Amino acid sequence: GARGMAHVGVIKVLLEEGIPLDLVAGSSMGAVVAAAFAEGRPAKRLVEDMKHHWDSLGNFLLDVRDYNFPRTNLLRGRKIRRMIEVAMKESRIEETQVPIYVVCTDLITGQEVVLSEGPLGEAIRTSGSLPGIFKPTWWDGHLLVDGAVLNKVPAKVLKEKGARYVIAVNVTPERETKFVSKGIDEVGFFSRCLCRIPAFKEWLQYPNIFRIIMRSLSVSGLHQSRAQKDLIDVEIKPRIEDFDFLRFDQFDQLVAAGEEATRKALPEIRKSLQMNQ
Repeated sequence: GARGMAHVGVIKVLLEEGIPLDLVAGSSMGAVVAAAFAEGRPAKRLVEDMKHHWDSLGNFLLDVRDYNFPRTNLLRGRKIRRMIEVAMKESRIEETQVPIYVVCTDLITGQEVVLSEGPLGEAIRTSGSLPGIFKPTWWDGHLLVDGAVLNKVPAKVLKEKGARYVIAVNVTPERETKFVSKGIDEVGFFSRCLCRIPAFKEWLQYPNIFRIIMRSLSVSGLHQSRAQKDLIDVEIKPRIEDFDFLRFDQFDQLVAAGEEATRKALPEIRKSLQMNQ
């Protein structure tokens, strides 16, 4: 979701501080930001490019033309596909300046699939294909969806690819404060009047389908990241619990949250790097 833009602030600070990033891995929105970095963008351009492409999306959830007859997926994802095509052009995974590994989930085998070659844009779009929201992608006999279904923080992938030191970015809050609508006591007078209508009251009390699916993946991600704790040298956790993961107009604030968390982690990163040399 939108909170993934905090990754931009993390990478920006690491680049500015001269922290070497020899290889990267990501799933879902983390894969998008990792790909932008892997292509060799300097810190300032990384932020500018991501903001430009992010703004071009607008709030695609409000685009009624993108909704689909829901046999396999609710949204066609045309705006996202176009944004990725413009951003990544003809880039291929195996040709990036920094090696990148894009994590997806195979619906057929139930296993994680790590993409290390092929069209970069198609790979990151696939890695962010929320099940039920966007259409799965056929890739070399695998039916792939969002990598966050199985591996939201792919530290193990980096270790398996030879990384000796892993910095992980976790944008999943332990407790979700923006999951459901405000309680009836907190909404305005007009909404309180409407709450006398049973259908509206139920609508107010329950989250929509996008929130349910995204939070389900987030809960799974919490357990995944805990299971990989021993593989992570430093975990950066931006304070993003107060940001709505469906609000796509808070790019600058989310980047700032990533920057703040990374600057706080710099002493630990430098100390840990020295110990690993």
